[in-house]
Amino acid sequence: MSCSKCGMAYVQGDTEEEAQHAGYCDMMLNGPLVDIATDLSVIWRDGAHWISHVTDDSPKEQRKLAHDLSRVANREMQYDGGIYHYSDPPDARVIQIFVYVVDCRANGLLLLERRKTVFGCTWPMHEGEMPSCIEHPEIPWMWSVGIIWLHPSLRGRGIAQRFLGQSLVHMGKSLEEIGWYTPFSQQGEALVRRLCPLGFFVAK
Repeated sequence: MSCSKCGMAYVQGDTEEEAQHAGYCDMMLNGPLVDIATDLSVIWRDGAHWISHVTDDSPKEQRKLAHDLSRVANREMQYDGGIYHYSDPPDARVIQIFVYVVDCRANGLLLLERRKTVFGCTWPMHEGEMPSCIEHPEIPWMWSVGIIWLHPSLRGRGIAQRFLGQSLVHMGKSLEEIGWYTPFSQQGEALVRRLCPLGFFVAK
């Protein structure tokens, strides 16, 4: 049978497959469990909320957590080829992953990556029009937000702005110094409009 909640196919009545499904379904619906005994490279903490930083040099357990969380996010986002794979070799993007944790559940994912094609963009005057963008070849590269995703239970509470802001503080960057990977989702565009009302960079 196929689970209506997580989509996993399993054999009902098979103890092993039912156990595998229970763990997978729980992860997909509630976010991966975080082992607090693991060195998580925490960069910010406020009570039961904290942010962990994961890089290509992080231990496998941390990269696997980011990988599992990316699978949860991609169930909604549907990126071709997925978002992040912990076994991928390092490349020129120098990927930086930030994980937002609440009550030992990984519930937020931010991916920053170096991108070499940079555009300065302004929002259109009329609804339905595309932003006006001008390429800046004099900028050799820029950190770009490849994805920022939060579990639905965390949305609409200002957490995305805090998540991004604290992560950028750790990177030594401001909103004015980063780009965004387009196209935006509807929620992504709303976030960027709120954070960058006058204009923004696209880095791809």
